[in-house]
Amino acid sequence: MTFRRGRNKLPRFSTAVQTRLRTAPKRTSPAVATPKSRLQCPLRLPVWAPYTGFTLLSFVPRHAMFHFRPMPKRILIVEDEVSVRTAIRTFLEHHSRFEVCGEAANGVEALEKAAALRPDLIVLDLSMPVMNGVEVASLLRAKMPLTPVVVYTMFDDVLGKSLTATLGIAAIVSKPDGLAKLLARIEALLESPTLVQPPAA
Repeated sequence: MTFRRGRNKLPRFSTAVQTRLRTAPKRTSPAVATPKSRLQCPLRLPVWAPYTGFTLLSFVPRHAMFHFRPMPKRILIVEDEVSVRTAIRTFLEHHSRFEVCGEAANGVEALEKAAALRPDLIVLDLSMPVMNGVEVASLLRAKMPLTPVVVYTMFDDVLGKSLTATLGIAAIVSKPDGLAKLLARIEALLESPTLVQPPAA
């Protein structure tokens, strides 16, 4: 190896050295190398792709990324009898997809919990202390007109059609008919594509 005189101080290689440099095999950059561990990756990620959360999400199937379950409909039970209230809750939890979000033992408590919980439906008894079911239904219609109210009472014809429509009650179920009929009315109201409240008289 010889050096040239002058300003250029870079070395000048001999012919034999230049020939070996031209014929030398090209080295593979470690950034482009593809080891077997990466080639066997089940997601088939490119070797240049950074292993970030966004990179992995781009290879996840869409049905796995956007599979959301709808929230269950929520029901408020208003009943002064503890045994009846517990029976309704237990039956709904074991035989339906609905969620009991709260319970109330009288009319005043029913209004407070309805305003705080915002249920999708209210099961209401008529005979209650402090405030009866008729007064509660009237106030609920004024404050929450889009929330259906199902009256669960001992007699299904105690109010009459005119008063039922005036109070905005969606359905009346007699307690002797059983909880299965109550659940059927609730399902018909909550699973209907368009919920229509009874018109006021």
